[in-house]
Amino acid sequence: MLFAPEASQVVEINAAPGMRAAEGQSLLRPHSPAFAHEAAQLRQAVESLTLQAAAHSSQQDSAARAHLLGLERETVRKRLASAEAAIAQLELRAPFAGEVVELADPLQRLEWVERGEPLALVVDRTSTLAEALVSEQDLRRIAVGTQATIRPRNPDLSAILATVEAIDTSALRTLPDPALSSTRGGPVPAREERGGTVVPEAPVYRVRLRPAENVTLDRMELATVRVDAVAESPGARLWRHIWGALLRESGF
Repeated sequence: MLFAPEASQVVEINAAPGMRAAEGQSLLRPHSPAFAHEAAQLRQAVESLTLQAAAHSSQQDSAARAHLLGLERETVRKRLASAEAAIAQLELRAPFAGEVVELADPLQRLEWVERGEPLALVVDRTSTLAEALVSEQDLRRIAVGTQATIRPRNPDLSAILATVEAIDTSALRTLPDPALSSTRGGPVPAREERGGTVVPEAPVYRVRLRPAENVTLDRMELATVRVDAVAESPGARLWRHIWGALLRESGF
């Protein structure tokens, strides 16, 4: 799932449900007036400092002042580069070649969206991925590369061996699926807000797991996961239950 990285206005929509997207293809382009304003101010500051440094450099007794202005300009340039990078990261691109299966509805050009709001889902129907949720307390005890067992709730599906492929460093602002919420009978304590957004009551982090063998699915499946986690005592290991997981076609 692709989320709005900041409160912003969607100025360009290049995606629609059912379309194929190439890796890196632009799907949505949000615009943040705050980010744009900051970048504009920093550009003006760079220009001003450049002119001041040039004016002082022609005077022998002002060489030291010119040097200081030059140092200040480089500091502002670095801040500008960071601001421009933040603007570039607002654009939502397909993380891999796949199909756009969901788009926030209704989503119109020039619509304002909140930070963390789910906007699009891209899936790769050629592979399967499990997304599990873990509490902040257990996050530090799980590492990329460790082994896990996925147990789908669907009795027709067998347990699946998997490996932890990626661990988010930022807590989720909303749950990827309402079915995981305690308000819908799921394992994650959460509350529903206006508009149907489901917000976790405590910080939860997404852990992506790659099954050892591909699993053919015709829909998303709920599952529980046991991960080989590091215990508090040195040298020991244990299996720890993660709250819940979504087993589905590889998606983001």
